Amino acid sequence: MKQAGGDVATWARAHEAGFEVAPLMEIVKGRQVQLGFEIGLYARLPLDKGPGAERRAEAAKIAEALREIVRTLVPAKGSRARVELEAPRSAVVLEPEGGREPEVAVRARVFHADDYFEEATADEEEKLRAVVQRLAQMGLKERRRRIR
Repeated sequence: MKQAGGDVATWARAHEAGFEVAPLMEIVKGRQVQLGFEIGLYARLPLDKGPGAERRAEAAKIAEALREIVRTLVPAKGSRARVELEAPRSAVVLEPEGGREPEVAVRARVFHADDYFEEATADEEEKLRAVVQRLAQMGLKERRRRIR
């Protein structure tokens, strides 16, 4: 999968890929603080292959393509931001709002590399908008709901 150009957009359309962005919240010194952001990427798992090894292989291939997209979001060297992929999951999820179509999900967290517990700033939230725009330019559709 090529990350620049139309190949990602074509793949995203074919797999009805989407993304969600939500605040990364933690309790720090007794109060809830936004430390960064959570990004979830989703892509439809085609059901043309029957249950079993073939479908699991297809799900793994889709998950790797989504992880590859997340890797393009890693900030330039010298940035304070860190992007951390969550451990791979073997399960699929159902689309939001009670959908019945299975999707492969990949999640990542964005936070300060040098101090995890430092609050996210307005400037960092502005930089996140550029990430959202880049995902949209890659052909992924933004979802308007919380990740968890």
